[in-house]
Formats: sequence, C-alpha cells, structure tokens
Amino acid sequence: MPVWKDPMIRHWQSLKLASCPKLDSIRINIYLRARPTDDDSDETEATDVPALSLPGAGMLFQASSALRSIYIYVHDLPRVTTLNDRRLLRLQEFDKVITPDTFPLLRRVFLRIRPDGDLWRQPDYKWRKVVVGTRRALPNLHSRGMLRV
Repeated sequence: MPVWKDPMIRHWQSLKLASCPKLDSIRINIYLRARPTDDDSDETEATDVPALSLPGAGMLFQASSALRSIYIYVHDLPRVTTLNDRRLLRLQEFDKVITPDTFPLLRRVFLRIRPDGDLWRQPDYKWRKVVVGTRRALPNLHSRGMLRV
C-alpha cells in the first residue's frame, strides 16, 4: 500500500503568494498521516516525512505583510510529544517566520489540533497537555499573546 504524501511538500512554491498583496488571512493544513509499521501489523505510526511544517512556513515567508489572521490546522496528531518534534513536525518554524516585523498587522495565530483516534482514546489524554506542548513549540507567539489553541 503506497504511503500518502502531502502535495504541498514539494509544490508550495508554485502558489506565488507574493503576487497577492491584499491577502489578509491564510489557512495552512498539516497532515500527520498514518502508515503501516515495519512488521506489517495492524498498528500504525506517523508518516516518516521530515519537517511537515516547512511548506506552511515557506508559504508565510512569501505572503504579504497585510496578513491579519493565520490559521494552522494539524490533523491526526498521534502523540502530544509530536508537537515538539523538530524532525517530523517542526512547528518551531512558524515561530521564526511569524514576527512583528514580517506581519505588523497580524492579530492572531489560530492553531487547531485534531488528535488521531488512538490518542483521543488514551486514558491519560488531556487537552491541557496539547496546549502546553503547543506553547513550548511556539514560545514567541505565545509570549506575544498572539497564539490561540
């Protein structure tokens, strides 16, 4: 069974967002798709594609300084610790790109996280852990009061 690959990983540059000077809101989707484990059991693990946030951060690098709202959606989060995973997800890239100098009109960054079914059903799963993990991954946005989880 082939592994699903996000087409934005290689093609985000073709969006040419710099040609949209009036763009004031953007939605970025990040998909943490599951793939079969190496032993072909029914278990799954997160797709082993490094730096899933890089296309979104790259799009923001191209975007107009007129942005007022940024929406980032993380789909199928397998573990809370994935939020700080610099190899797989690398949310920290957004903290580098989203600065007051780059987006002076920005009001909010909304981060919407959807845990996968396995994480959601774990007895020790707590939404608060997700919020804390997000704040650790994006400390600058959090300290500026811009981040809404």
